[in-house]
Amino acid sequence: DVAEVADAAGAGGIEVALDPNTYPARSLLLPQLAAFQGPAVTVKFTGGAPLQPEEIAQLLSAAAPFKLRRRIVRFGNGLVTACHVTDAVFAVSAGRLCVFDPTGQALGGPKEGGSDGSAKSYSLDGGKLASRFIDQFAPFIAAGADPAGSGNCTVIRFPLRTEDQASNPKALSPVASANDAEAMRDALATFAADAHRILLFASSLTDIRAVCRRETPLEAGYTPTGPTAEGGGEKGDEVLAGDEVLVDDEVLVGDEVLVDVRLTSPPPRRSSSSGAEKPTPRSLIDDKEWRRATLTTLFGGGNSTRTAHVVTLTETAGNSPAVTDTWVVGAAIGVGKARDIALDRKSSSQMLLPLAAAASHVARDGAHVDPSSPPPPPALARLEALAARRLAQTGARVATPKPGRGVCAPLPHTSKRASGDDDDGGYGADGILSVSRTLERLPAVVMAHFALERGGERRLAEFLDDPAVSVHRGGSNATPAPEAARREWNRALCQCLAAAYGAMVGHARVAPSPELPADTFYAMWPLAERVGLPAPPDLDPDGRPVAAGRASGAGVVGLPGKGHPVAELVLYPVYKELVDQPLFRSLGSRALVKAADGYFLPAGFAVNEASGATWAPRFDGSSRIAARPLAAGFIARHFPVLDAPASLRPELAAAGAVTAARELTASSLRRLLRAKPPPADVQTHVELVECACSDIDPGPVPGPGTSAPPSPSRQGTIPAMFGHARRPGEGPASGDAIDGIMSVVNEMFGQAGIAPPSNAAGIAVPTAGPPLDLSAVRDLSGVPVPTASGAPAALGHQGLYSGSENMVALVPTLRGKFLHPALTTSPTIGALMRHAQFRSELRVSVFTPAQLAAELPNVLPRRLTPAGCGAAPVVTWSSDGGLDPGDRVPSARWLRAFWDEIAPQGPVAVDAFAAWPLVPIRGGELVRVGHRAAVIVPPAPTIHAHRLSPDPLDSSVLSHETIDDTVNERDGDMNVDERDDVTFARPGSNQPRVSPPGSNQPRASPLRDVLFGSPSRAGLGSPARRTDVTAAKKAVEDEWTWLEPVLRTVGAPVLDWDAAGEACARMLDQSVENVRGASVRTAADVIAFKAQQIRACLGAGRPSFALVDEEIRGALFSLFASQHVVSGFAASEEGLEVIRSFPIFATVAGDRTDLTSGEYVTCPPGVAFAETLRSFGGLLEFKDDAREFYKALGVPELADADVLARFIAPSLEKLNVPGRTAALTYLKRHWPRLKESEPLCDALRSARFVEANGTDALMSPGNLYDPEVELLHAVFRGQTGAFPAGAWLDSDWLDLLRDVGLRSTVDATLFQLCATRVAARAIGLGIAYPTEAGTRRYPPVPPAPTSADLALSQTTADSLDSDDSDDETEAALDKEAGLVIAAGAMLANHLVDNIAHLYTANVCEVVLGVPFVPAALGVPGEPGPGCANCNVLTSFSHAMLPEHWASVFMHLPVLPPDFVPPQFARSRLRVKSEPGASAVAAHLVALGSSPSLGGGVVALARWTPAAGDPCVAVAKSLAVLGDLGGVDALEAREIEALSDASFVPVAGGAATEAPRRLWLRAPAQLAPLAFELPSSLTEHAGFLRKLGLRDELTPADADAALRVAAKKANGRALGPNELRAA
Repeated sequence: DVAEVADAAGAGGIEVALDPNTYPARSLLLPQLAAFQGPAVTVKFTGGAPLQPEEIAQLLSAAAPFKLRRRIVRFGNGLVTACHVTDAVFAVSAGRLCVFDPTGQALGGPKEGGSDGSAKSYSLDGGKLASRFIDQFAPFIAAGADPAGSGNCTVIRFPLRTEDQASNPKALSPVASANDAEAMRDALATFAADAHRILLFASSLTDIRAVCRRETPLEAGYTPTGPTAEGGGEKGDEVLAGDEVLVDDEVLVGDEVLVDVRLTSPPPRRSSSSGAEKPTPRSLIDDKEWRRATLTTLFGGGNSTRTAHVVTLTETAGNSPAVTDTWVVGAAIGVGKARDIALDRKSSSQMLLPLAAAASHVARDGAHVDPSSPPPPPALARLEALAARRLAQTGARVATPKPGRGVCAPLPHTSKRASGDDDDGGYGADGILSVSRTLERLPAVVMAHFALERGGERRLAEFLDDPAVSVHRGGSNATPAPEAARREWNRALCQCLAAAYGAMVGHARVAPSPELPADTFYAMWPLAERVGLPAPPDLDPDGRPVAAGRASGAGVVGLPGKGHPVAELVLYPVYKELVDQPLFRSLGSRALVKAADGYFLPAGFAVNEASGATWAPRFDGSSRIAARPLAAGFIARHFPVLDAPASLRPELAAAGAVTAARELTASSLRRLLRAKPPPADVQTHVELVECACSDIDPGPVPGPGTSAPPSPSRQGTIPAMFGHARRPGEGPASGDAIDGIMSVVNEMFGQAGIAPPSNAAGIAVPTAGPPLDLSAVRDLSGVPVPTASGAPAALGHQGLYSGSENMVALVPTLRGKFLHPALTTSPTIGALMRHAQFRSELRVSVFTPAQLAAELPNVLPRRLTPAGCGAAPVVTWSSDGGLDPGDRVPSARWLRAFWDEIAPQGPVAVDAFAAWPLVPIRGGELVRVGHRAAVIVPPAPTIHAHRLSPDPLDSSVLSHETIDDTVNERDGDMNVDERDDVTFARPGSNQPRVSPPGSNQPRASPLRDVLFGSPSRAGLGSPARRTDVTAAKKAVEDEWTWLEPVLRTVGAPVLDWDAAGEACARMLDQSVENVRGASVRTAADVIAFKAQQIRACLGAGRPSFALVDEEIRGALFSLFASQHVVSGFAASEEGLEVIRSFPIFATVAGDRTDLTSGEYVTCPPGVAFAETLRSFGGLLEFKDDAREFYKALGVPELADADVLARFIAPSLEKLNVPGRTAALTYLKRHWPRLKESEPLCDALRSARFVEANGTDALMSPGNLYDPEVELLHAVFRGQTGAFPAGAWLDSDWLDLLRDVGLRSTVDATLFQLCATRVAARAIGLGIAYPTEAGTRRYPPVPPAPTSADLALSQTTADSLDSDDSDDETEAALDKEAGLVIAAGAMLANHLVDNIAHLYTANVCEVVLGVPFVPAALGVPGEPGPGCANCNVLTSFSHAMLPEHWASVFMHLPVLPPDFVPPQFARSRLRVKSEPGASAVAAHLVALGSSPSLGGGVVALARWTPAAGDPCVAVAKSLAVLGDLGGVDALEAREIEALSDASFVPVAGGAATEAPRRLWLRAPAQLAPLAFELPSSLTEHAGFLRKLGLRDELTPADADAALRVAAKKANGRALGPNELRAA
């Protein structure tokens, strides 16, 4: 508002300052003014007449619009807005000091009913007032006021409110106080950023200055020195020398200058260049011609004025250097309907002015800029930095205008949109971009006296509908009259704006000196998409739309039939203004012509002038294009073509100028090329072919950091505008999808180790791309193109090859069949050559590495062919005539060209030459390509020696271009390849040299490019791998001084850098980058990997360490050991295997050995018994810094446990007693720690060092049994060497022995051993079933052993003295039998208790037949508990269950219940569940056998009361036989034996008798010569009759009985009972 006031008052300059100082308040005009001596904003007007007090009072009270002198204030409200920040306004002007109190707070005071506003005016009286009231005048003097009142300046001071004043309810809202100094500074910085736009359209202002003054402590009566009368001020007058202030990261001396902008040379207010004076944009506001009524206006015409000029502004801000910006300003007044509205009496009260202007930024400091996106001026740049800091620090947003753009109405206004919003904002709920936001996107600053809507902020009134038509918004309500009037005025004013814009563009074509370049000039033309409007439809070459369904530029979604106001009222009217003017320059005549007088060149005919690329993104995202100069010159000789870009054609057509939008087609150019001879210049010919292919070109694949261009239509036009910002909801552009696909393809190629197709490499890999126009492709047939030999060849008429310059040089005999390399390196043609269909239609094929491999036999001598080399991996590199390096074939230059061509295409392409010896190494040899991984790359050669630099781009190191030049000079000295005329692409030459995508252009090669490449030639592979390889280079380089002779000695192949070149070195680098599973990042990795490859590829004893001396071997060991922790490949198992084969490991004997020849260990000094290892040949020298290295190699580092396990324990038996005692004492003392060593425990388990019972030999713990285990003690009792003896029975030693294998647990194996041991003892004692026949068949039940009997010291059966008496021997045997049966009982109990763990098929098969289970044989009754009543040991297969004892006890052993196995195990152990008939019969026969055999009365004598009645037992046996079938189940001999067996108890169990000597009924007095069957057996009489039982005694039976008695008496006298019975 202040700037509008200053311009309306005719001021020449204005200075706005924020003064943070608080001035003394002792000498004031009024005491109540002391509250207004604090921080304030001061404004100083210079030039022109000073403001009068009445004018200032008007500015503080009037509402816009109102007149001020001859001008009208219509944008702001004068100085009324000052009341939002102050309660009093002070002014020094026209010789008076005025105090204005709008709210009655300063002069009237806060009294009740006081005046709401008042003012006082004091005469300065020639400075007397100032000298009297020094403190009152101090702020004005600091602002530059003259105390005497002379001069023509006006100083107005707005004191900022204090906190108390801000809290007053009368203060206008929103309020600001002195505490809001930062907010005031931000507002002032925003004003400073807009200062240059104010000057562009001002009528009187020539300079604007905004400052923030330095805060300085002031004393009462202090009179500061103010700025100079011109308003600029000298810092030396204000600030002492050396005073510095830090503001926003800038060190400022004195006041902070937010902006100081001025017209460098103010243009005249009236122009007379045309002969008659006419107004300029600065004076057009005072023009009256538009008001005059003329004959033209009476018939509906206009009386407008259009004018333009060039303005130069110089601006500084802060410490930034001054910049000089050149602007082209156009203005128009009184155009169209706006003139009628302004002259209408109904609107006279609004004081409307139909004035509009436009300004475009075209140059800065003499250099042309892009008007659509110019660089920001210094003040705006500082504001953008301030906004970024505010956002980062507090989250607050500061509004920032856009450089070179914006809307002034007529002064800059900033909406509430904060900085940081992108250009996609500003859309309404209906999806339509607002008018103000659209106008802000025009490539110019526009100004018009628009009608504004006020209320919180000033914004343009709506434009969307005609005021005469109601707007359909859910009802039929008409637009209110004031709003409709504002819309009508704004729409009408757009005609003035279009006229002003046209005047600006027209003036820009002819006025600036030097002339604006085409890209700058045409960037001033507004494009629909760039300003956020729908793009116009694509056009055919004649300018007619080809996309009928596409929305036109005038159409807006949601308003059928209506257009966006900017498109309808500004954009296309501008084109209508311009289309009929001669603004287009003809490329042929260089004259200015109209658009209808020439043709536009398609987008495909243009390239970027700066870089040579078809599309190059500018900082605004668009593409700056210009015609190809050479092709345009050729075309211009045959067609009238314009210098304008094709992007203007749709805009011209949309504006109605269809005839002015014609385009030269590529098909016309193709017809011209077929008809006219091609130009001799190759570059011109290439450009023409590029233009001829423009309508089929899919566009180059965008590389990293570039954006894809809009795809041209089939007719070569641009369907989409550059720099289009997509609206919300729109999908991504098609180019984005292509970018994504190509980035994925490039990544896939890189991961596969294949270089993506590049323009320089001859497009070796076909890729998919956008579809081609096949009709246009076929139309290329017959068009001549340049070949590599220089002669043209017609496309499609013969087969041609596509390849790079190096590829052509490799096969000189085919040069005439290759397209010229300039074609393949062309972005346009190169993109087309990647399409297989394009090549197929025109008979062009890519010359692939496979074809090159097939052609090599025609290029190289036969001795270098795979057949000529035979099986040799290395061949001599020499000619047939001698060894002169200059005569070598192929030449070094040929080899470099080969690798420059093939290496970038990746390992797959290189492998096509695997059998060819094309890798040169030192010593004049060539290595096969397939063995390239074995070749070591030395440091890059340099002319001067340089210290190794940590910076890979150190400028002190020669670049590869310099190296290549050096090598070429050497080749020249050697007369290399002088016999042919093959040309090569030299770095730095005019020929294009393109690196494969994804890799950096080889720029510098530092000295530390050792062995495995650098980031500049890493080419492929992951970034992490390249970083590792770079670290490896540096590490090897540090060791290169001594490594180089080592490599030479061991026969390692080292690359001949001079002959191979950088591309070959890069490929060798990749062999390291592609190591699987481990990275190569240290010198140790390099040596190990290369040694592995040399051994695998070259063989022949390489590498050989036979000639490497001791010192070098030690250095190699130190290198591997020191770098092991950080190594990659060398620390992997594969790398360690290679290192193990190196003879670099020192032994204690002083020699060096490898680790593959035996087993090696190392032992630190101080380890117990280490001195015993000296005689061991596998002991390596201990090195403390190599411990991890040894560990990785598998070389054990021996601790005391290891020494004991490996060396001491195996030799304990052979050691002398002191030595063995010392070792065992150490072992026992440290056993709590040593027992954790498994190897030591294993060694002690088998070592013989334990004293055993009954022997002098030492035994191993694994062969002894724990004497404290009762079972083992019982089983192995008396066995020599079974238990430890002597001191080893101590509990500590037993614990140690148990840890090392003393057998303490009865597992399955030991159980079997125990069972067989007990069985063997039982057999020896005769108590193992089956027992011997005779009297020992039924051994007596031995006595149960006592605890004393179980002691180890007891005499055993194995040591019985044969001299003992029979009784003693018998007693000892019975005692031993008891011990054996007790041991068997323990085993049986163990088996039953642990059957779940011991039950296996193998265990059962072994133990089922072993007699170790206690049982009762011949002992009636059920045995038990335990082994009680057991007299034999039996196997489970022979035993019978205890419930069947009565049927079998005389024939089969009966198990006690405690030893019966579970049901699930009985079948596997073959335990009999029931007795068979034969078994029962045998039992009865045995029971009835003679007493000498244990039967009869002897058996009855063993009967115990617990066994019950013997007859009952016999009855059970007979019942079992009856159940099993009786006599029928028995054989005849068994029946006969039963008949004679005396198994039936008679006489109350005192005797037994056979069945055939029994009668069913017999007198009792006949006993004992004849017995009656016992009554308990009568139920079995039927069975017994079959065995001989008779019913009654007959005389014959009596006779037989007597005879038997006589025979038994054998001559002795009968006893009394016998005699009685007889």
